[in-house]
Amino acid sequence: MALAIFICIFTALYVCFAVEENVGMTMAEITVDNVRTSILRKLNSNGRWEKLNNIQKNAEDFLKRAFIVGILGGALLFLVTLGYLGPYSIVFLLTGIAASVLIAEAAINNAYQVWQVNMVQGIPALIDFLPSFLETPGITTRAALEYTIPFIPGPLREELNKTLEVIKRTGNARRELMLLSSRVRHPVVEAVCTRLATTWDATINPDLFSDLREEVANVQEMAAARATTKKKGLFVVVVLVGILGMGLLAGFPIISNILNSVSSGFGA
Repeated sequence: MALAIFICIFTALYVCFAVEENVGMTMAEITVDNVRTSILRKLNSNGRWEKLNNIQKNAEDFLKRAFIVGILGGALLFLVTLGYLGPYSIVFLLTGIAASVLIAEAAINNAYQVWQVNMVQGIPALIDFLPSFLETPGITTRAALEYTIPFIPGPLREELNKTLEVIKRTGNARRELMLLSSRVRHPVVEAVCTRLATTWDATINPDLFSDLREEVANVQEMAAARATTKKKGLFVVVVLVGILGMGLLAGFPIISNILNSVSSGFGA
């Protein structure tokens, strides 16, 4: 009987991991590749592909890091509860692996939000320097923007440089500026791009962005408040994880002793 079981297990493992199909891959490799492809397809759905394209990342990078986090978290809970739950502790490990997809999705959304905030942080420099160049007689919006770009910090400078290069090739300023606005998805960036597009080849008043200064100041204030809240939230999470760890380490032995005492009492 034992020999038959061994032969069955060996044959199954050999077919799964050693025998190659017509595509030059084993069944195990095909299965892993199909699962990986399905997960990546899910991560690239619901508008996340556009977000990844904007921040110049790919879903596989996020999935790898999320998988490591999920495995480590699941393995930690598995080891902590193994002595009390026995083989049922494997549920924590499997849950950690499954949660990797959710972690990757959250990481993609968070990375896009960080990129979006960094883009908006370059707007104050734009609305400060561009009007200064517009005060020069005969300077158009196109020329003023070219002079302003070197003074803009963060990813907004790179994005405007790319947009400007495309405009020089195609001549369609409105289309390219509106594409930039749709990628960032922020009302301040949309307002700036719209005004640049409508006044692209014209000589205009330097007060082009004067009414946006208050809105930009509000955005910066909200960004600072979010950063503070995020730091506080991280501290709370660290504290809660510490309390949970202490509870797992100290609580299970106490509960186990109580259950043992109760069962011993009934047995007596």
